[in-house]
Amino acid sequence: MNCPGCGESMQQHSVEGNYGTRIEIDACHSCSGFWFDRKEHLQLTPGSTLELIRLMSPHRSAPPALPQVLACPRCGDRLVNTVDIQRSTRFNYFRCPRSDGHFITLFQFLREKNIVRSLEAAQINELRKRVKTIHCSNCGAPISLERESMCSYCQSPIAMIDPTQVQATLAELQKQEDARHKIDPTLAAKLVIDKLSVDRLYQQLEPGHASSPGAHVSRGLIEAGLSALMDILTGS
Repeated sequence: MNCPGCGESMQQHSVEGNYGTRIEIDACHSCSGFWFDRKEHLQLTPGSTLELIRLMSPHRSAPPALPQVLACPRCGDRLVNTVDIQRSTRFNYFRCPRSDGHFITLFQFLREKNIVRSLEAAQINELRKRVKTIHCSNCGAPISLERESMCSYCQSPIAMIDPTQVQATLAELQKQEDARHKIDPTLAAKLVIDKLSVDRLYQQLEPGHASSPGAHVSRGLIEAGLSALMDILTGS
């Protein structure tokens, strides 16, 4: 697909999703943006989040200014500029009104993951002593520090990479990813809760079924659950 941010061709990258699935993320190396179909961003594992950040790092340069109107690459409708909050950090993205997905720049993706922070007034004043104009990390538009404290084009605050927060966030993501590959003593219970089909459970409680317990319904639920769990573990 063509990038809604700059019109260049996007590349698909396969990353790991939750529960061992693979998801295809569209990335633009020209303007450093991501397109997530529907709920793909919610399926990212800590490891795949790290992978996307690393993927964009070698291609990072000053992004071109975003157009005033961005179109959904799936349906063509105008994308809606949306503000959200993660922890205490505000970030924005452009969502399809038909829920086909959303476009987010690398800068906003890093804000969503709590890796960048907005500068305080004292820090902006200190920056003014050194430089007159900077480029917006979100859209690439020039910001005159003599007159502005945020981007007048996309309204993004002046922000910087927080080295301490980067280290803490990436370490936490790596810790979560490492934990996913360790044996969980509660795995059996989680598999039952997460994957057990109600219909499958009821089937095993029907009269005539080999594991049907007759009048002992409560014990039958446990037996049926254990039986279904073994089917899940053995792949049958």
